[in-house]
Amino acid sequence: MFAVNIIQKNRGKCKCISANRSNNFPLECPMNRFFKKLFGAVACALGTFGMSGNVQADNIAPPAKIADYQQAGQLICCWKQGQAKEVIQECEKLGFTITSGSIASNWVVCTWKNGLQAQTLDNLTKHPGVRYVEPNFTRSLPNVTSNDAIGPKVGPGAAVTPKDEFFAQLYGMKNIRATDAWRNVQTTTVIVAVLDTGVDYTHEDLKANMWKNPIPGAKDIHGADFVDVKFELDSATGKNKLIPGNDPMDRQYHGTHVAGTIGAVGDNGVGVTGVAWKVQIMAVRCLAVNSFARADSVANSIRYAADNGAKVLNLSLGGRRFSQTEFEAVQYAGKKGAILICAAGNKKDDDKEIDNDKIPEYPANYEADNIVSVANIDVKNNLNPGSHFGAKTVHLAAPGTDVLSTIPMTKTQGMLDDEKKFKFSFRAKYDLLSGTSMAAPHVSGAIALAMGHPKFSGRSSREVADEILKNARKLSAVSGKTTTGGTLDIGFIANIDNAIVVKPPVKPIDPVDPVKPITPIIKPVVDPKDKDCPAPPKLPLKPVPPKNDYKCN
Repeated sequence: MFAVNIIQKNRGKCKCISANRSNNFPLECPMNRFFKKLFGAVACALGTFGMSGNVQADNIAPPAKIADYQQAGQLICCWKQGQAKEVIQECEKLGFTITSGSIASNWVVCTWKNGLQAQTLDNLTKHPGVRYVEPNFTRSLPNVTSNDAIGPKVGPGAAVTPKDEFFAQLYGMKNIRATDAWRNVQTTTVIVAVLDTGVDYTHEDLKANMWKNPIPGAKDIHGADFVDVKFELDSATGKNKLIPGNDPMDRQYHGTHVAGTIGAVGDNGVGVTGVAWKVQIMAVRCLAVNSFARADSVANSIRYAADNGAKVLNLSLGGRRFSQTEFEAVQYAGKKGAILICAAGNKKDDDKEIDNDKIPEYPANYEADNIVSVANIDVKNNLNPGSHFGAKTVHLAAPGTDVLSTIPMTKTQGMLDDEKKFKFSFRAKYDLLSGTSMAAPHVSGAIALAMGHPKFSGRSSREVADEILKNARKLSAVSGKTTTGGTLDIGFIANIDNAIVVKPPVKPIDPVDPVKPITPIIKPVVDPKDKDCPAPPKLPLKPVPPKNDYKCN
């Protein structure tokens, strides 16, 4: 870790590190209502790096330390318990601009104009409510071992860095080498469906990339809602038919966060950037405000997305019960040329390690050749302790811990409910979440982005996904725990010649033909005595009452 010098009013080292609660969803950077009034949208991403400090005498700021502050360009001001309001007011009084913070760790990040003066810094440290002030030094990813090599070097040319406000805090984009891939491709016309709690299609960083239904007069402009549905009598058949809602607005926040990682508008100077700077995001609401869905809602959502042209479907949800209805919808989407990127799952409070080879998680574990299952790694390339894995059933890992992305522009019912439950406050527009739910959209965005390159024009989403898997970067932390033994790395796109050298498929995609497998189909290993996790049933399957056991991952 980096050593930093701390100017501290009370001697001893301050543990100003955000608590790691990455084992359970939902996870948010804990914020206080007071912060929302002061600033709108930045992540407390530095909380994951940790720090150690050499304690200085009270209120002493040597000239050399001023240089450190100037070099860092930011400072962290940590206050004593119960002194948040007073210290924040002091920061503002002294001319500092508050850009982010963490209530859990009692600190804010501040910037300043026209250079930082020693007297100003001294005045801040003398405030009775201040515990310490320190430079907010720049961090970088830890050095990796030979087993964790970054991958083949790319050709000449600089990495591409979008001018988005909080891009520096998107460690995941650098981890997957998107900055290299963007040298060759940044946009795609591919439709990516987000099957989730909905998407805030009015969000400042998403609205330009929202899918628009091309059918004239269609009411489902940006997608559909399979939570608030109704049934009407079909006069032609005499049977009831499902009528989905037309408004897939996010009433919770999870789906909006997923959408931002896939395709928040890139290089627009606002907020964050998705893996694909320009893409079509289709919002399909199947998870209710309480984060749960029934299998039929998921199945209907899959079919809707496939029918409306989505070639990549992101499903950051899961449960341990096999559903034939849902499984057949997965097969249906495959015949339509769509691939499903699924969260591998997050362990519950009472779980130890969860190996999906032994305890299946659906839809990630369906024996379908158009499913990619994704585990969660953190900023240090470690497998998150809460992430499911599986040497035979989970394909690869991707960044999923403390991921900064979009959340609804205004507080939703789900945000208010979770605020009460977890004592969190939510900043408007952007926040941190952790889980395989956050890892999966990195892969969804990567496949969509790659499909935007001329090299892959005419290729199916499965073929492109196969390229992504073949180029996964070997990672010791997931060796023997994923089929590839690696993590997402799209830097290889930077080495692809921009010339159109399309190799067409052996034969055109036919909706009724079998699809090409991504990896060999291996049945999950399940103990036949385990009644809670039965093996997938064989057809025909007798109808069973739906179980409300699908949740966000």
